[in-house]
Amino acid sequence: MMSLKGGILSDEDIFDDLMFLSSAATDTSGHLLMFMFTLLGMYPEVQQKIYDEVIQLVGENNILPDDVSMLIYTEAFISESLRLLPVVPVLSRSLDKDINLGHKIIPKGANVVLSLFHLHRSEKYWEDPQKFDPDRFLPENVSKITPYSYLPFSSGPRDCLGKAQAMVMLKISVGSIVRSFQISSKHKSIDEFELMSSLSLKTKHPLDCHFTPRD
Repeated sequence: MMSLKGGILSDEDIFDDLMFLSSAATDTSGHLLMFMFTLLGMYPEVQQKIYDEVIQLVGENNILPDDVSMLIYTEAFISESLRLLPVVPVLSRSLDKDINLGHKIIPKGANVVLSLFHLHRSEKYWEDPQKFDPDRFLPENVSKITPYSYLPFSSGPRDCLGKAQAMVMLKISVGSIVRSFQISSKHKSIDEFELMSSLSLKTKHPLDCHFTPRD
């Protein structure tokens, strides 16, 4: 990743950072789309709501970036997918000062790793956390979410630079595919997924997901 020297970035810094962002975005987006299409096959009622939303608001026209703000339920589905299956499952930070937690002090220079996978499934912050429920993220419910309990793109000055672009791409991809195909899956529960993590969260096995063209 890039480093600052006197507040100036070198060409090499910029190139390295762009290459990192490009490779990270491709890897994580691919795995997330696999998860989401499988979830749509597992939850046909959710798939139908997305289909109805796209047909009602966009029709048969191409889904354009200007259209995605209308796809409220589609965004809620994506957000809930990222809650249960965060493709970047951990965040790492190096502290630039001591942090006093009351019962313990984490010293300056320590590396802190936060498990988003466990945070997003914590009973302390989420009602029925193992349940897949996109309604959590509808506008009338989102205010109930505890601040900083949902961090799929991190937060603050070091949050994901590609967040807005990723959400546009995901909504266009999901909406376009659901409008054109009925998706099915033999999986009955997310608990069936044997998960592993390297750069991103993925399964140890192929996911069962089938696409049938709509009439």
